[in-house]
Amino acid sequence: MLNSFSNKAIMTKAKAMYEQRLTIENYRDMIHKQSVSDIAVYLKSNTHFAEALDGIQESIIHRGHLENLLRKELFLRFISLSRYDSNVHDSFYEHMTITAEIQLILLCIRYIDSSNNVDLITFLPSYLAEHIHFSVKALADVKNFEELLSVLNKTPYHDILVHLRPVSGDPNIHYPACEHALNRYLYDQVFNGFDRFSSVISKNLHEIFGVQVGLINIANIYRMKRFYGLSPESIREFVYPHYGRMDKKQIDALIDAPDMVAFAHILENCPYKKYFIDADLDYIEGITRHIKCDVSRHFMHFASDAPTVFTAYLALVEVEVENLINIIEGVRYAIPPEEIEKRLVL
Repeated sequence: MLNSFSNKAIMTKAKAMYEQRLTIENYRDMIHKQSVSDIAVYLKSNTHFAEALDGIQESIIHRGHLENLLRKELFLRFISLSRYDSNVHDSFYEHMTITAEIQLILLCIRYIDSSNNVDLITFLPSYLAEHIHFSVKALADVKNFEELLSVLNKTPYHDILVHLRPVSGDPNIHYPACEHALNRYLYDQVFNGFDRFSSVISKNLHEIFGVQVGLINIANIYRMKRFYGLSPESIREFVYPHYGRMDKKQIDALIDAPDMVAFAHILENCPYKKYFIDADLDYIEGITRHIKCDVSRHFMHFASDAPTVFTAYLALVEVEVENLINIIEGVRYAIPPEEIEKRLVL
């Protein structure tokens, strides 16, 4: 549990960082840039990302490098805030480290399950090395699933993935099952951690995280029905048991919807209906980001405790980085500015 000094310090720092957020004008300036290098110059000269981009050569920076620097800034902001909690290694804030570890493991699984011959080390963010519970260097040398399990030995991830190792005679890894199992572990850790807080803080955190995971469920169900045609039984295997403002009955109705017209009708009558009425569901990730952002902004402005403010702030920074990545991708592929703007959460 945070003491009063830690609580005030985290809240003050998070709110100060939030005041430095990118503006609509910043986004609109960047969507009219001609290249990724131009965006890097703008971010370095006009935004709070200046320090993160210090020392880069803007003229030769490529998309992947710039995106990695932005994600690094997101993680370092977590470190900057969580260091005010003297019990950070046994605290609520540890879930950000778990998130980073899972992202690294999934990156490794994608790599070994492909025919890519590029060294994995070129894609692994070195800044995570001192914060995670397994070796980034050892992970970079992994060539198959058994080697991955060896690197993850004595971590919870080993026991999660050992049951999902490829069967004899089939070298293919069931990536969706690995992703679901790892994220299920993350969400269980997060929600179980709410018990240490007062009822008010616990309710706030259940709302924020419940909405986030519930929206992931909605987007995943849509993709599995719309693009993969999976059966309701198969879809249920990949639904997380956290529903946000919807209940299990409503989620089941989405899963069982006979077609996409019925699916859309359910969403247009759910607690998030104002976002889904006449919406283009092929852009469902954008819709769910809008909801996530609106909920987080509410708590950012009105919450008076550190865990809630911290959680809301990190969610908003994630949306900000996602906006920037959409701009980088859009400019790189010469998408018209007005089309890029439609993809942003403003």
